[in-house]
Amino acid sequence: MISSEVYPELSTVEMALDLKPPKNGPSFRVIAPTKGRIETPVFPAWSSCGPTNDTKDPTSWGRQASDWAIRAGLAEGMGLHAVRREALIKANDHGYSLGQVLKFASQNNPNVLIQSYLGNIPTVDGAANYLGLKHRTDLAEAFRSKTMKWNPALYQSIPMRDLKDLQSSQQYREIESRIAEIESALKKLIPEDKKDQIRQETEEQEKIRELKGQKLIEQEKIRALKKQKLKDLQASQPIVYETEECPHKQWDWRQSKFQRFKHMLSEQRIRLIDVMKKPLVPRSEEWVSALRDLVTLRKTSSQLAFQDGLRPNDGGCPSCEKSMNEFRPTAQWRHIYACCKEKHSKESGFAQFCFLCNIWVTSEEGWETHCQQHFKAGNIPFRCDPLTFRHGTACAGYCPLSKSSLSEDVTMADSSLVCATWENPKADIKDVIVDPKLYEVTKSDALAAEVSETHINDTNSHKASLPDDDYDAHSLLAKYGYQHKRRKIMLYLVKWNDGSTTWEPEESISKHSLIDELNIGYKGFNNGIKVIKSRIKSKKTQYRVQFLNYAGVEADEFWWVHEEDLDPEAIQRYKAEEGGKKAS
Repeated sequence: MISSEVYPELSTVEMALDLKPPKNGPSFRVIAPTKGRIETPVFPAWSSCGPTNDTKDPTSWGRQASDWAIRAGLAEGMGLHAVRREALIKANDHGYSLGQVLKFASQNNPNVLIQSYLGNIPTVDGAANYLGLKHRTDLAEAFRSKTMKWNPALYQSIPMRDLKDLQSSQQYREIESRIAEIESALKKLIPEDKKDQIRQETEEQEKIRELKGQKLIEQEKIRALKKQKLKDLQASQPIVYETEECPHKQWDWRQSKFQRFKHMLSEQRIRLIDVMKKPLVPRSEEWVSALRDLVTLRKTSSQLAFQDGLRPNDGGCPSCEKSMNEFRPTAQWRHIYACCKEKHSKESGFAQFCFLCNIWVTSEEGWETHCQQHFKAGNIPFRCDPLTFRHGTACAGYCPLSKSSLSEDVTMADSSLVCATWENPKADIKDVIVDPKLYEVTKSDALAAEVSETHINDTNSHKASLPDDDYDAHSLLAKYGYQHKRRKIMLYLVKWNDGSTTWEPEESISKHSLIDELNIGYKGFNNGIKVIKSRIKSKKTQYRVQFLNYAGVEADEFWWVHEEDLDPEAIQRYKAEEGGKKAS
């Protein structure tokens, strides 16, 4: 309620804590919202760019709560219904009458309350009754906890051995075979040399859409098989409360992922990691601090993350002082990293960034000593694959062959910015944060398969392997707006410095001056498009448009657009071309 800024008397944490009951009146205070903001959601739905204008729906709440429970080790999850049931059980245990509990539950039928909510575990302390001892009130808690099936080492993904067994099953192979047949049929319909011509034929387009739909159905079947396999493994997994195994042999790798990127979180998130586990007294110092941190997080964009050694300074690059607003969100970390490395290299002749300490080392001797200290201390990560978190490289790739003849400084060296080869063994070696010499040592088929299946790709940006300059937008060619629920969504056709184009949402356009330039005299689609053909639908003219040099999703390369969405100049150009074809 504080972060939503809907209630004037609750604009800040301090104002909320200073509120007192009125001196002349009841023992409560009515707080009215700001006029015109009554529809602002207190609990909004969130996107990758922050809160939206839509209210978070109950289904989303329940699904998210269940996902959290599974991540915490509860094999069957825990929806919001479980929390409601626990509240009613506690109300009944605390001695309230059945009528009061029914009112509390907003129910009229006591049978529903007793059979569906209170459960079949009695809370009567039979031994205490018989012996005349003090009654215990926590008898049912342990039994209810047992039914939740908590496992501290619960699988969060399918182990490799079980995944191989699933992939070799007849059902899985049949689905993969059907997908291969569909892909083969698609290639025959869209040969590379005649791609554009065939796409213009309506009959072929319908066939292509049908095949792609069939492919999606088969891929969904594979996802369902994997999901069911994981649920079966979780249900049958033995519980091990304590283990003496080494970290790299323990549990699921997803449970250690947080430790790999938490150094990139804000100071508020770091403080809340410990505070949220404590039972704090309201208005205590830690309680107030936690409340302030929560409000700050709700008001702050969480789209990007930086290490301390690469964090922007007053919204600008710490090296060249260039404003970060001039770069796309997906390119900001890359720019700071490259800019700082270039600056340190020019000043000292050498620069390496230690992703374990988040510091720059500016001498070869210092780097060698620094790496040896890590090896002697034994604090080299047991996971060697790179990790991207919120468009920034949280962990670089390290050589897994630490016992080889490679020296420590070579093992920990980084060479460039994107971990594409770890995700895809066919990617260009220049795009990997790991020394190129190590790539030759570690690129065996077995290692490539292992790394390919374990790497987490947290970013889906445009051509992630491009150099920094190619990330910058050259210009905006067109715009398109549509209504989603109560929110107006605006998309822009962006032309990048490498000449390619993609559709991007407004929040991804960091250079707002480009939007202003586009709006000046904008009459509709014109630049960066080609009008292919026209048709009459519902007594209105529509045009088939191709976006040139399009690098986004293949299905979005061709659109049918209404006549009013096109620049009259583009329509005249198309009619002139059609007239020339007929004349010839």
